[in-house]
Amino acid sequence: MALENAPNKIPLLNTWNTGIKKSNRELQEDKKMKITKDTTLAKVLEIKGAEKILSKFQMPCLGCPMAQMEMDTLKLGDICNMYGIDLDKMLKELNENIKVKK
Repeated sequence: MALENAPNKIPLLNTWNTGIKKSNRELQEDKKMKITKDTTLAKVLEIKGAEKILSKFQMPCLGCPMAQMEMDTLKLGDICNMYGIDLDKMLKELNENIKVKK
């Protein structure tokens, strides 16, 4: 049976938008945040513009239905190590993105 005909198929995720609105205080805290190798994927994806940067580095987790269940435990350093992604370069771009959003 083809996946598209499966009755309980899992749709591919096009975005990680949770629909949760942040307060002004939470947005200010994000601007002070520094992303490190220990920052979880869930935390990074809360930041405006981060998904585009992760896509640029071909982060496979963005399109993986299983990653949605593990977002709170997946750390950037572990993901980059697993998939051969340049962690230092990615962190630099993500942290520059936060500074620009101030």
